Amino acid sequence: FVITDMESSTLLAETNPALFREILEIHDALVRQLVDEYSGYEVMSQGDSFELAFVEPSLAVCFCNALQTRLMKHEWDKRVLGLSGCEEMYDEHERLVYRGPRVRVGLAYGTEAFRKPLVSGRADYFGALPNLAARIMSQAEGGQLLL
Repeated sequence: FVITDMESSTLLAETNPALFREILEIHDALVRQLVDEYSGYEVMSQGDSFELAFVEPSLAVCFCNALQTRLMKHEWDKRVLGLSGCEEMYDEHERLVYRGPRVRVGLAYGTEAFRKPLVSGRADYFGALPNLAARIMSQAEGGQLLL
């Protein structure tokens, strides 16, 4: 089970609401494209956060890695890269380590119960696994995946 959250999204939205909407559209499209590529299931999205389920933990890890890589390699507008928390950052060997909005990701795996709501027809996950993934995600920093 994977939960994502964009770091400093409230500040980004307050700083430049129109630009944040553009960032969110790109972010959401990338997440959904990768969910399809890695056979995931979008349980829920709210604001800049996603709850996702995967058949295999290895697919979830591959999804998370691909998400961080594609977010960093995306050709972000210079206005985005000028925002606090979206700028390019390099390590001591001058390798690019951050570029664009930072997304923190928590991943937990195990057997989980789900139910299919009568109204929406979409599966909903509940119990310890989503709660654990949320707690793990809350400890991550932007650009980081924690298991």
